[in-house]
Amino acid sequence: MQKKVNVELLKAIDKDTEAFNQVSAVFSMPKETDADKEARKTAMQKALKQAAEAPYEIMVLASEAIGITEKAVGKSNVNAASDLGVAALNLKSGLQGAWLNVLINLSGIKDEAYVEKYKNDGEKLLADSCDKADQIYQAILKNCLKKEFCSNGTFRYRNCP
Repeated sequence: MQKKVNVELLKAIDKDTEAFNQVSAVFSMPKETDADKEARKTAMQKALKQAAEAPYEIMVLASEAIGITEKAVGKSNVNAASDLGVAALNLKSGLQGAWLNVLINLSGIKDEAYVEKYKNDGEKLLADSCDKADQIYQAILKNCLKKEFCSNGTFRYRNCP
């Protein structure tokens, strides 16, 4: 499952780049005639939708990865537990960054129903997933703060030999 999300996330990042390139390509389209201008408007709307959908897909995958991370809390090697906290922070950051990209692209889309759907879905996904990432981080932080050096130089949780 984890490997699948990783592969899908990499594909989604490539899709996001391709979508950005499509938006950029529209700017080089001719705009001399009314037909040119109409073709350009249509192409831009299509490109902006793709440019909003690609980072939204990243949000969905980051959310899924946060769920996988959550399931690993308390089940991993205690000395590597901080990696789960770092994962939660990085995934939250990626989720928030993708949300900014969704929003910037939605701002140019004329289809109000489309914009409303992605804004509502994105806001819910963002709130739920950021909350979950914060909970993971706080759980890991709490455990790390309990950790101390023992006289023999090892890390133990409040029960040194």
